[in-house]
Amino acid sequence: MATISIDYDSNGDVELVLLETCLDQEGRQALSSTEQGRPVKYNVGPLGIKIQNVRLRVSSLKLISSSPYFQAMLEGPAFREGKELEEHGFVEIELLDPEDEPTATMIILSILYGNDVQVPIELDLSMLYKIAILVDKYQWHALVTPHATLWFDRLLEPVDFSGTLDETLLMQLYIAWVFGMKDHFKKLSGIAQQVSCNSIDLTDESIRLPTRALSK
Repeated sequence: MATISIDYDSNGDVELVLLETCLDQEGRQALSSTEQGRPVKYNVGPLGIKIQNVRLRVSSLKLISSSPYFQAMLEGPAFREGKELEEHGFVEIELLDPEDEPTATMIILSILYGNDVQVPIELDLSMLYKIAILVDKYQWHALVTPHATLWFDRLLEPVDFSGTLDETLLMQLYIAWVFGMKDHFKKLSGIAQQVSCNSIDLTDESIRLPTRALSK
């Protein structure tokens, strides 16, 4: 199994390690590009090569400035990662959660580093949902929201729902909630109320929306 290493900062003092994923024959998620070379969207279709891990070298200062989560982890000795960074000038952080999806992480880091050529113009719903999960988890809201709003506006079209509260609608609701899209959330929650025949099971762990949003 292969290892993919990407240096967002050749002098970076943090290496994010994401484990056990699959990428295409080029060793990365496939991209379709414009004539200028900027990716139009990420292709998250059939996968090829088995990857043992993806290693992303970044700057602690970049992480700290963009994410309260990483600020708490790396600024000072309160956590192991911060202590190791202070003592050795470098730290490896393993992101072991299966939801720490490599392609979504790389899109966010491309935004962080201003690598516009690596930031897609469009995303499908599945990838935007994965990005929303990471943004919610690592508190990257301020960094990603301007891009997410554009992606969601381009993605959102009238949908003929099946008369049930299906996965597509739940993902759209979650994305709108994470990125503070109040108008979209109000409209989508109205659709959810119309199509849902039964009460939403607030104990269903697959529904990521907070209880206070579902109970409104």
